[in-house]
Amino acid sequence: MTIAGTVQVHKSLPAWRRLARVGVVTSIAATAVLLTACGGGDQVKKFKPTKIVSFGDENSALVEVNVGGNGTVTTIKGFKYGVNDIGIAKVGADPSGLTVASTQTAWIDFPAVGSAVSNTLAGSLTATSSYYQVVQDFNLTTLYTNSSSGTQPVTYTYTYYCASNRLWNQILANSYGLGYKTQCPSETYSGAVTYAENAATVTSTATQVSAHRGELDSNTLVTVMAGQNDVLNAYAEIRAGTLTLDSAKSRMTAQGAALAAIVNDVIKTGARVLVVKLPDLGVSPLGIADPALPDGSSAATNLAALVLAFNNGILNTITNDGTKIGLVNFYDYTRYIHDSPTNYGFTEMVSSVCQTTSVYKPDGTATSGARTAPLYGGDALLYCNSYTITNSASTYFWSDEVHLSPGAHAYLGSLAYSRADDNPF
Repeated sequence: MTIAGTVQVHKSLPAWRRLARVGVVTSIAATAVLLTACGGGDQVKKFKPTKIVSFGDENSALVEVNVGGNGTVTTIKGFKYGVNDIGIAKVGADPSGLTVASTQTAWIDFPAVGSAVSNTLAGSLTATSSYYQVVQDFNLTTLYTNSSSGTQPVTYTYTYYCASNRLWNQILANSYGLGYKTQCPSETYSGAVTYAENAATVTSTATQVSAHRGELDSNTLVTVMAGQNDVLNAYAEIRAGTLTLDSAKSRMTAQGAALAAIVNDVIKTGARVLVVKLPDLGVSPLGIADPALPDGSSAATNLAALVLAFNNGILNTITNDGTKIGLVNFYDYTRYIHDSPTNYGFTEMVSSVCQTTSVYKPDGTATSGARTAPLYGGDALLYCNSYTITNSASTYFWSDEVHLSPGAHAYLGSLAYSRADDNPF
């Protein structure tokens, strides 16, 4: 049987739909029929990894961010390029008899440093067993409309729950009783690590694997998701008129083959590997909304062609012996969902979740601005949180122009576990 084989997903609301925010996968086994196994023979004993190692781009990355203020710098772990779950609480009540200015309403939800705010970070990061907190004091000159003093200190607690709105590889790891606790302190489980990086390409993924190949063994499940940034860079060249579509497709086929070569080398360590076929970016908000290219062709057609060429490069080169490599066919499923989103628990695939303006870092300072081509994402996506979204994080498929929402990550995590559980590793 070919490693590319898939079957049409069922049409009822799947178990993954309940996974978008938090919790270990408890009903994923019921979705094992979503993906077929590769290789022949009866499965005698399922592979159960004791360690998971992730490589690739920002779709699999957990990031540390530094928060600074008043001479103090501290670190919050577990940020994602997507929707970070955040809880905000004001410590203490407003001073008696003072009225909050209407112009500060949005500020109270998520502060931004401006003319009315002086940021003085109080103390250092406080860790607990399940989350991290940042406590900040802000001196406000216009928060209250009838303050005689004109300045009032207010303290807020910002709690970042990196075990909520999980990445697909977090969901996969949790399904095995493993987790990225060293990189996401609010996770319950340890035993998994991700070396994935923002803006990574196939070339930089190879560098990641080379640096950490010695950590892999026969008890390790490796996840690989990369190539999206190669596709987006090639698409930018086509749009600029410096690369033809045919040449770009040839390049993407070669890059897919290069990723497969990395995977083929990884299995020599004894590790098993799950490889994710790229989603169809032709049905992303970028593919749908971007203007026609100089030759009159659509963005959707070009992006779909580039992704397909990349995925075919993987298929043509990967070692397909059905024992150590499983391929997650996310490409086909994005197309299925696009055609009938409500059948899969989604609202639509046209709009993104994260807003493009008024996105701030945890210390209240502004990010660098709107997401920009060719890779999008960046700080505006890294600091997207549950207070800065315009659509449902669990029922809309994309966080920005090309990156997955928590709901899409939950769906992919379900597919990945089903693929691993069904594969005769």
